[in-house]
Order: sequence, then structure tokens, then C-alpha cells
Amino acid sequence: MQKVFRVFILLDFVLGCLSGLIGVALWEKEKAEGSWMLAAHMPWYPVVELAGLLTSATALATSGVTFGLPDLGGGRLRVHFAVCLWLIIYGAPTAVCPRFYPTTLRDLMENFFFLISLPTFLLGVRGWPCLLVAVMSCAGSLVHSPVSLLMVKICFSSVCATFTRYLRDQRLVVCIMALPIASYNLGHQTGLWILYEKASYLVFVNLLLGCVMVYTNLLLRRRHRYLPPGLKKAKFVRLGYLRKMLKTGQRIRRCQELPDEAFGNPMKALHLVIVSHRWLDPITSDIVSEAHPQGLKLKCLVQRLESKFSPQQFCRWAGKWSLLEHLHATCCVGGWDVVVFFDFMSIPQRGLTPEGEVIPRTPDETLVFTEALPNMGTLYSLFPVLTLTDTPEGDTDHAYMESGWCVCEFTIALLGKQLRRYSEEMLSDFERRESFSSFRAMSESDAMSFTEIMSDKLDSLHFLHQTDRDVAQGIVKAFVGKRLLYDLIWEGDMEGVGHVLSTLAEDDLQPTLSEPVDLRLNTLLHVAVQAQQPKAVELLLSHGAPRNAKNLLGDKPTEWLAFPRMNEAARAVRAGKGLELLPTIIDIVERREGIRRKSGREFSMTLRAAGTRRQMARDFSNMSGSSNFSLG
Repeated sequence: MQKVFRVFILLDFVLGCLSGLIGVALWEKEKAEGSWMLAAHMPWYPVVELAGLLTSATALATSGVTFGLPDLGGGRLRVHFAVCLWLIIYGAPTAVCPRFYPTTLRDLMENFFFLISLPTFLLGVRGWPCLLVAVMSCAGSLVHSPVSLLMVKICFSSVCATFTRYLRDQRLVVCIMALPIASYNLGHQTGLWILYEKASYLVFVNLLLGCVMVYTNLLLRRRHRYLPPGLKKAKFVRLGYLRKMLKTGQRIRRCQELPDEAFGNPMKALHLVIVSHRWLDPITSDIVSEAHPQGLKLKCLVQRLESKFSPQQFCRWAGKWSLLEHLHATCCVGGWDVVVFFDFMSIPQRGLTPEGEVIPRTPDETLVFTEALPNMGTLYSLFPVLTLTDTPEGDTDHAYMESGWCVCEFTIALLGKQLRRYSEEMLSDFERRESFSSFRAMSESDAMSFTEIMSDKLDSLHFLHQTDRDVAQGIVKAFVGKRLLYDLIWEGDMEGVGHVLSTLAEDDLQPTLSEPVDLRLNTLLHVAVQAQQPKAVELLLSHGAPRNAKNLLGDKPTEWLAFPRMNEAARAVRAGKGLELLPTIIDIVERREGIRRKSGREFSMTLRAAGTRRQMARDFSNMSGSSNFSLG
């Protein structure tokens, strides 16, 4: 579909230019005759305009936009109306007091970019305020404008942008509909230059603007958040539905019992939050008490998220985020743009009948469960992690930092620098207690010291099986190696990079090189090119780093926003020989977690098997909350 989208975007640009060229010729002709009714004299001109409108609609249909209400909530809508107030004051005269002459192209451009593009694309204004401003700005001009079909496009784009669930989709809709206006202006200025040979610089300016609009459309279309294939069937609960559950007196339920409206799209959502928590009950993961009739976890989770995304927090900036991030999160992010990975609600779990009998997973649910299990650790290293450490009053058996798997998850998030946004207090306590800064570059001695500390810590914590402890220590070792490589590449320590890569090869953790290392889903090869370290590129390629992996923006290591990088490191990637056939992400995780081949035997231990043993033990254990089933 992306190729079809590119074709129609380019066709829309060409038709817009053609429409502008024809329009300026007809404009001058009718101006000389004293009539502005172009469509009445030249019926084929609206045909060209109509073709452009259909092309824009087709581009929109192939854009992958998800339509629906954005679930903004009353408080956020009130903020949007306040933001739009000055825009409405500006646009009202156009609607109620149309000028005595037809709207000029400059007026048209001002109306669109100041009244629709600016608040939508930059400020994130969404919903009914955007639609109201569009109607008020276009109502008077629609009748009088000689380019009325462009005004129809503006109205059409405003309606479409009103009913998009995700802010990414709204921006894409606005860019699609802005393109023909920019291209029309290019054709218009080109026509004036041909007729009068003046203002040639405006042709160049509008050509540049048109190219930027085409480029922006293509970038927005290809921008997606890619997850490991094993998590393809995992579900992510949206914040809007969590609010609804809390408001209507519900409690958290396993994902099989939640309706489709409960889940959002992690590829499009603006914020993806990973929850790390300890199960309070081996079946329901939460407990109900007189003090918490809906359970403890739902209330605590929603409160923590609302502290970041509620409009009521508009004036309560705590300084952890930048001011612009805070204002955008509280005022522009709707209930679909925040999705949460909460293991009990995200992958198939066992349930309970009203009589208290255990409901096992079906074979299909078990398949989804076992596919997701070995890939979940990647989530904690790539996306912001929210640690839920709350326990009922008087409960000393379910402390978060007393669970081996919770500490493993925390460590992965710590190494991935994913704790600061939602778990800053816990991060500060750990760094103060252990004299460790997660944001300081890690040296080889730091890595060895940290590995020893965490190994001793895991040795002292509770696991159901010794094999689980071994797997957890292997996980920590792999992520320490990945973090160390990341820092050494940026520091330019090629000797250290070579040593770590050799160690990874000896420990059979080499496939770690294929995994993303940051929120933008860059691999280590992306990082080496960005750091302009050709020697690091050669070392990574010689150890099997993939050359064609794409990041969040769809860029390969040799690209920057779809443009080829020209530095020496990028040239080294193009000239090097990477692995053509890479193991799947499941194989990567299985090998990384300490798999060893022994003569005459199959793999002695796999991460999936260890996780399954852990789950089976909990399934048949009477130890309430003895294990946290959110694999790190």
C-alpha cells in the first residue's frame, strides 16, 4: 500500500500544479471580461479540480489512517477550545462578512495554514474545535472563491482530521490535503511568471514548499513502531479504556475477556508504556479488599498515568519532562494515543469461573502466550517502563524488589534508560543506594562491577526454580553487553568494542547485535554510523550485525530521514558484507539467554522452556504471588 500511496501523492502534486496553471490563465481571461464565474464558462476546469479531489481521496484511502473518535475527554476539549479562541476570532469575519471581491490565493493559504495546519500539525488541536474553525473560515469563501474545490478539500480534510483516533493519523490527513493547495500555488505562480515574467523567486519558493509537502507525506506514511514478531498478537490496553474501567467500577480482567475497544495500536500510538509489577494473586494478579473494591493495581496504574496525561495537570509541571513535552502530553494526547503493556491484560492468561474453578488457556491462546514470552524482555529495554510497587497495607510478602523477575525487569529498564519518564522516584532511590548513574557512559570496569552487583542481588532473591535464576542472570548479562557496546561506540573506544564483541561471540550472545537499542529502534549499526565510527562499523559487520534493519522512521543505518548518509561510516556499511540470512527474533532471544549446544543433545535450556516451567509452577502452586509473570 505504501507504493500505491506514493504514486497517488505524486499524481496529486502534478494535478495541483496543472490546476494552478489552468486556473491562472482562466483567471486572467475572466478578469479581462469582468466575470469571476469560471466554472460557468469553462466546465472542464472543474473537471481537473474534481480529478485532483478524487486523487487526494484515493491517497487518503491508501494512507492506512484509522478513523474514529480520538477519545479526548471533556477537559482536553475545553483546553482545545481555549487554544482555538484566537483562531475563531480571526476566522469569524471570513464566515459572516465575506469580502466584496473573491478570496485571493493568499487568503486561501492563510486560512488553511493558520487556521487548520498550525493548530493541528504543530499544536495538536483535535476534535470539534478544529472542525468549527474550519467551517467558520471556509463558509463565506466557499461561495465566492474561484478555487472553490480547494475549499472543499479544506473542509473535507478538517472533517477527516476530526475523526482520527491517533495524532499521527491526523497529521497525515492534514498533510495529504495541504499538498494540492501548495501545488496549486506553485502552478499559479508559475503561470504568472510565464505571462508576466515577474516574481520568478516565488516559483522557486513554492516549488520548495511543494517538495517539502511531498516529502513530509512520505515520511509520515512510513513511520511506524515495529515490535518483535513474537509480540504480533499481544494486545496493548489504551489509557482511555483504563479510565473508563475505573470510572464504571470495573477491575482489571484478562485480555480474553476485554472487548476490542479496550486495545490500541502500538504501531501508531504516540506513547507506549510498559508496566512492570509483581503479581499479588497467581490467577488474577490483583486482589480485592474493602479498601480497594476494584483492586489495587487499576487505581494505582490510572493515577500514575493521569499524573502525566491528565488536563488537570496542565499547570503542575514537575520539571521531569521538558515544558513542551508536558504541555503536549496533557493537552493534546487522547485516550487512543497512550497504550499500555500490562501482562495480565496483554497476553492470554488463565481465568476463574464464578465458582472459583481455574479456566485453562485454549491451544490457540497457549500458542500466542508461548510466542510472546521470549520477546517480552525487549520491551523493557526499548520503551518507557512504569514500575507499580504498591502493595495493600500490611502486606510484606509482595515487595517489588524482593521478586527476582521484578528486579530483572527493573535492571533491563535501567540499562535501557527507560525508567526516568514514569519511574523517576524508584530510579533515584536505586542510583543513590548503589552509587550508579544509568545516564553515565559505562566503561568495561563499570559493566563488570554492575554485573557482579546484580548477580549477587539475583542470588539472594526468590525464584521458583534455580533454572529461572540462571536465565535471569543470562538476560542481565546480555543487556549489560548491549549497553556497554552502545556507550563504547559513542566514546570511540574501538579496543573496548572489539573486546566486548569477542566476549559476546564466546558466550553465544552475538545475535544481540540485531536488536534495537533505543526508543527510536536504532540498532548498534545505526549508532555506529551516527557516531561516525567506521572502525566500529567494520567490527559490527564482521560479527554479523544486519545492514538492512530499519528504525522507527524507516531508515536503514545508511539513511537519515530517507536521505543517504555520506560520512565514512555509512560508506563502510555499503561496502561491507553483513549477514544475508538472520535468525528470527525468537531464535535471537533464545540464543541470547544462555543456550548452549552439547554434543549429542539438543539445546539444554531455552528461555521459552524456562518461562513455561515457571508459569506451570505458578499454575499449580498455592504460593500466592510467588512469582511475577512479566518476563524481563
